[in-house]
Amino acid sequence: MFDRNRRDTVLNLSDFLNHHFDENSAKQFLSENFVTSGMKLLIQKSFDRLSSTHDQPSAYLLSQAMGGGKTHSMIVLGLLARYPELRQNLGLKLPDPLKKYTVIGFDGRESDYPYGLWGALAKQLGKEELFKDHYTPLKAPGVTSWISLLQGEPVIILLDELPPYFDNARSIQIGASNLADVTATALSNLLVAANKAELANVVIVISDLSATAYAEGSGFINQALENLRQETQRSIVPIEPVATQGDEIFHILRTRLFESLPGIAEIDRVACRYAEAVEQAKHMELTAQSSASFAALIRESYPFHYALRDLYGRFKANPGFQQTRGLLRLMRAVVSNLWETERAKQLELIHPYDIDLNNQEIFSEFSTINPNLNEAVRLDIANHGTSHAEALDAKLGGGTQAQDAAKLLYVASLSTAQNPELGLRDSELIAWLCRPDYDISRLKTDVLEQLPTSAWYLHVSTDGRLYFKNVRNLAATLHSYVESYTQETRIKELKEYLSSLFKPTLGDVYQACLVLPLWQEVQPEQDKTILVVTEPYQVQGQDQIPLHPDFIRLYEQLEYKNRILFLTGDRDTMTEVLKNAALLKAIETILAEQDSERLSERDPQRIEAKKSKDRILINLRSAIQQTYSTVVYPSADRLRKEIIRFNFDNNNYEGESQIRSALLNARKFSDDTKNLDAWIGKVEERLFDNQNPVRWKDVKARAASKTNWQLHLPRLLDDIKGHAVRTGKWREEGEYVRKGPFPKEPTGISVIVKNRDENTGKAILEIRPIGGTKVLYEIGDIIPTTASSPVPNYSAFETDDLKLTFVCIDENDPNHEARPVVWKNKVSLKSRIFEQAGERYIEFVSAPQVPIFYTTDGSDPRTRGVPYAGPFPIPRSCRVIQALAKKDDIESEILSRDVTQQERTAVDPAKPLTWKTKRFQNIATSEAWQVVTRLIEHSGEAEGLTIYFELPETGGEEFNYTAPEGIRKSGEDIKDILELVSNYAGTVNIGLTIQRIHFSRGQDFLDWTNKDKIPYDFTSEVRQ
Repeated sequence: MFDRNRRDTVLNLSDFLNHHFDENSAKQFLSENFVTSGMKLLIQKSFDRLSSTHDQPSAYLLSQAMGGGKTHSMIVLGLLARYPELRQNLGLKLPDPLKKYTVIGFDGRESDYPYGLWGALAKQLGKEELFKDHYTPLKAPGVTSWISLLQGEPVIILLDELPPYFDNARSIQIGASNLADVTATALSNLLVAANKAELANVVIVISDLSATAYAEGSGFINQALENLRQETQRSIVPIEPVATQGDEIFHILRTRLFESLPGIAEIDRVACRYAEAVEQAKHMELTAQSSASFAALIRESYPFHYALRDLYGRFKANPGFQQTRGLLRLMRAVVSNLWETERAKQLELIHPYDIDLNNQEIFSEFSTINPNLNEAVRLDIANHGTSHAEALDAKLGGGTQAQDAAKLLYVASLSTAQNPELGLRDSELIAWLCRPDYDISRLKTDVLEQLPTSAWYLHVSTDGRLYFKNVRNLAATLHSYVESYTQETRIKELKEYLSSLFKPTLGDVYQACLVLPLWQEVQPEQDKTILVVTEPYQVQGQDQIPLHPDFIRLYEQLEYKNRILFLTGDRDTMTEVLKNAALLKAIETILAEQDSERLSERDPQRIEAKKSKDRILINLRSAIQQTYSTVVYPSADRLRKEIIRFNFDNNNYEGESQIRSALLNARKFSDDTKNLDAWIGKVEERLFDNQNPVRWKDVKARAASKTNWQLHLPRLLDDIKGHAVRTGKWREEGEYVRKGPFPKEPTGISVIVKNRDENTGKAILEIRPIGGTKVLYEIGDIIPTTASSPVPNYSAFETDDLKLTFVCIDENDPNHEARPVVWKNKVSLKSRIFEQAGERYIEFVSAPQVPIFYTTDGSDPRTRGVPYAGPFPIPRSCRVIQALAKKDDIESEILSRDVTQQERTAVDPAKPLTWKTKRFQNIATSEAWQVVTRLIEHSGEAEGLTIYFELPETGGEEFNYTAPEGIRKSGEDIKDILELVSNYAGTVNIGLTIQRIHFSRGQDFLDWTNKDKIPYDFTSEVRQ
């Protein structure tokens, strides 16, 4: 490489015009410069015109930004014209290869020349006197004057830096005009003259400054060129000195920066190694770059990475950046630094990210390209180890991947053009970072996902590009929020998050959770186990419990030692937990602000904020996993610990479940709630304390205080007690519990009335023996003996007796005590008022039939009632008749009948009628068939029909038939149903219920009720 101390000297055209180049220095100059295709085109066309061998244009315009090689191209052309010996190495077929040509020119930076552009040119030709009439005052030579000056020998005219000259000349007054206008006229006349036949061997080369601050100066040149086009119908030929789209930039850099390069074989070896690295990245689905095209591009750009050309193309047009000269100066500083630090020995290519931005010279060069990103460089990319990228690399264990990615993104973000292409997508970035022996397998997760969360000036575009911008990003906003939070605020946020992670939902291992409390706030209760999430305490040995001494002293003083658990762990990572808790609060604040601003869900800021929250949650959970790794629980002799590794499955933490599993593994917790018989033995052994009976609340208190007792579902003790009492192992005696064995309980009987006919008093009973095998019965109060009748049908025992006495005997144990059970029937009493021979009568009916007593003066029939013998006329003075049906100790309710109210019996015989009555509820078999017969006889239709069937001949099967609501069944329909079941099962016991009976004529209803002497209440039972 060239000596670093040889800076890129900026040459002016005046250096050439003033003969600062002799032949040797000219030869050295050409050897250090690459002759571009634009230079070659200019040289070929110029020499063709000078020799008059080809018809070539007279004027050429070198148009490029500052530092783009325009002056360089003019000097090369001038040296080749002046020193013929230098032409032989160009590879061009130039006419008259040994002929010298005259070269004159004007450097617009020499703005104080007294006789203007034309005077300077005339002086260099030794014909200054020819233009003497154009000096005082200054006036533009005409076409003829120019022809007079230039005709004869071939001549090259080089006009450089005219835009700044015109800008200055506008301020110099010449009569009513100014020097700029006069010079523009002179230039226009010169261009027209050069197209005349007399000047066929004259070449004019003009440089212009595109996209610079000299726009008005360039306007004068453009006007002159337009005049040329209009007057001669010919245009000046534009030439780009350096092609910005091809490989010339690499050729220039190679020529200017390196004396020699390796051979093709070595370059090919390097290209293949890079192609292999890209292919590996492609297999990992990190990039879609073609390895073959990658290798081809490397061969063209060696020793530079081809990405340099793309990135240079983005910022080359930045205002003030000298396109070729500036890149040469920049890359000379970069390459020199690589050699001086010996980093070049480790590289096979020079990459766009091989820039040491901690080097002040290199930083200054980049600063001139886009000074707006200086703050981003120092905070995010390079600042002697303190930048965010450097910090991330340190966190990842060393290396430079984060810095390399950040520098590559920085170079891709330098453009200041309007609507520039900024930044890189992940796939582009990874492809350009690929190089041999450079592990990129975790680049995406370790760097590209983390760097945007730490860098303050790194942004994401709508199309997914990462780029630097001189505006602080979400990470910076997060940092500012986090920095404003006090330690108390961070702890509060962590409390809320940990509370959500460990909130008891199953509630069997612990029922309350206290997060980061003071020790004074912890007060365990007898029936509630508390999980205390504490700040880990630093301990020396692995066997020690990482609890603050205050909590250990608290535990030692607790009454209910078995009602507390601690979650603790590693003190070293607690700071990271608190930091991420603060970040979580900050990002939630930012999202809330975005909500209030109604920011679209598709907005890049919104998308990035949500992604940031996801990353923060992952980091927070990871920090919690590392920090909270120990469950401390009470055991028989001391506090013990169980190591736990919390897992997040599909973003589900389920902290309670994982603590539960850890304590199950440690046998401190039991989830067995079914094997209650085993639990009974444990309770008797460990919690009764040899007491019998024992107070139940003492048992619960011992479970809360004895540390050798397992944790379990809070209600389990009560479930155990309930099961023990039900199975006869324990008995409750008030607030005490007594354990067995106990004497055998006497046998008993359960009597359930399944159905009862209110009209006949007949009941259907279900008899269930308890503790025995056989039930005997007697009518009345007689206690049954083994000679008594057995119950014939336990599921449907029919009786209309007033009283039955049952005994259940244990055929397997004759000595088993049998406790008699007396069942008493219910007595129903009904009344009916009717007219006969113009007189009102009242009739009473009891079911079963027992003596009836009544009074007509409203007195109590129990004490003053007279026996009822049959229907009797109602005394005219009577207002209330009270009656009671009674036999022995069984009596009905007192029936009180107000006989003063005029009974309405006016049923219209011709109108349809609905009879809504409760008298047909669960009526037994014989009466049911009677009702079906009456329905047939009186054309009634039943609604609200339910039939219960019990089939004795099939083993006691039962089933119900229910007609849907609103469906009516005639007597014939019901008869068909009953016969159908009878045909299938033989003997059938039935229970019939009818809610309503519909008649097409009221007369049918009257016929039925009069025939069976059925009392009815017109107001409540009849609808007509």
